[in-house]
Amino acid sequence: ADAQQEISEPSLAAVTTQGEVVAVGTEAAIRLRAEPRGLVAVRPFAGGVVAQQAAAQLLLQSILDKVQRGAVTRPTVCLAVPSLASQVAARAWLQTTRKAGVLETLLVDRGAATAIGTGWDPSRAEAV
Repeated sequence: ADAQQEISEPSLAAVTTQGEVVAVGTEAAIRLRAEPRGLVAVRPFAGGVVAQQAAAQLLLQSILDKVQRGAVTRPTVCLAVPSLASQVAARAWLQTTRKAGVLETLLVDRGAATAIGTGWDPSRAEAV
């Protein structure tokens, strides 16, 4: 995917009753609709934190595969995390992204990320 392409995947995993993740994202939604017997819908992320690590890792890997398409180098990603995220939650994000194949993960406060996304320049000293 190039910088102009948007990838939209549901934050969803299809998990067997034994706990095995069998599909993530759009594929999980399709499988859960087509053959729900023996499968449970799981949200890999809840409230901006990793809720189910195996599902989160597979979902991130799936998204990275679509974005990278044959890239040789591992990516650096920047994630907006809740302002009050604990150190445990931050470590879970770092561990999950590393296992998904990310070279470096930058965690940014969600409020700051929102402000920057609306055009605020943090390098300028100005009152809000």
